[in-house]
Amino acid sequence: MARMYPPVIAPDTKSEGEREIFRRLRDDPATEDWSVLHSLNIAKHIRQIEGEVDFVIIVPRKGVLFLEVKAAYKIRRESGLWYYGNDPKPDSRGPFKQVSLAMHSLCGELREKEPEVQRVVYWSAAIFPYAVFDIESPEWHLWQSIDARQFSRYPISKLVLNVLENARQLLVSQPTGKWFRPDAGEPDLHQCKLIRNYLRRDFEVFEAPIARAKKLETHLLHYTQEQFDALDAMEDSPRVMFNGPAGTGKTVLAIEAARRCSAAGARVLLVCFNRFLGEWLATQTAGLRPLVTAGTLHGHMRRASNSIVAGGGSQDYWERELPQLAIASLLEDQTGQHVYDELILTVRSFSRWENANRVRWANAQKHGGYFRTR
Repeated sequence: MARMYPPVIAPDTKSEGEREIFRRLRDDPATEDWSVLHSLNIAKHIRQIEGEVDFVIIVPRKGVLFLEVKAAYKIRRESGLWYYGNDPKPDSRGPFKQVSLAMHSLCGELREKEPEVQRVVYWSAAIFPYAVFDIESPEWHLWQSIDARQFSRYPISKLVLNVLENARQLLVSQPTGKWFRPDAGEPDLHQCKLIRNYLRRDFEVFEAPIARAKKLETHLLHYTQEQFDALDAMEDSPRVMFNGPAGTGKTVLAIEAARRCSAAGARVLLVCFNRFLGEWLATQTAGLRPLVTAGTLHGHMRRASNSIVAGGGSQDYWERELPQLAIASLLEDQTGQHVYDELILTVRSFSRWENANRVRWANAQKHGGYFRTR
């Protein structure tokens, strides 16, 4: 499965072809170590004020493919103008020139800024997921096009690799391709990261110092590169555990994990053991309701079991009676209102919590429980 940037497709993506290609790139097992950038804007376009490329696919040891999607059921070119579907507005560039210009707009500066990736193969192609396209022309190589027959017959990984392999063979055969080193295994994983970070790096901007002084809590919104890597690691693992001293941003990771899960349409339960922290988590995730439910674990158990105890209850109530009431109520519940896709649990001292709940932890692992812990 490829690492997608962003991890979920933008809701305003109208092209069903782009959506299908996004899903296939994400879910293809052969794309496991690939990085895919969707809908990349180009601020410094060589022919236009600005531009865009549908997909940039970074494939270790093979190269980088810039892919233009034309998801029309009918495509024609007349008097040098391209027409897609029933759209009467013509396109003078065509998909091959369009994506080639986008690629060259980015690669020139990329090679200049990151000298380590100068010898990486950069190539372009057009995909027609719903139309048969077998038109030969001196303006493009036939292997630079992927049409509906290929798209329905082969995995997307094979189609991408076929374009890059043909591009590599072409470079070997051309006198002007002497710069290319076919046995170098480029881009390696380090080069892949350099390319990805240049094209779509992670960043964060802050409000002015005066405004920040009025909102002391904004310092919690600072992400380090390690935190971004940790969030990306969550995409590939059904169970993730983070452990570290106070102030290292674990609670912020928990909130961001909840936000990403909810963006993908998952129902999330975000709980902790501290009442004040639970109230803060509920406030910080208020905009994510109803997909995200946040608060304390004991508060959730009380709601699930409809249990109200005056005076706070005894220690035995919190540690034994209330969990049993909640479990019994949840097992009998037929409404599904307490069913969640993801569980994010923050614990002040995980080793102490694990020792006190070793049996519950083992049962959760056995039955597929999901923990992202503080």
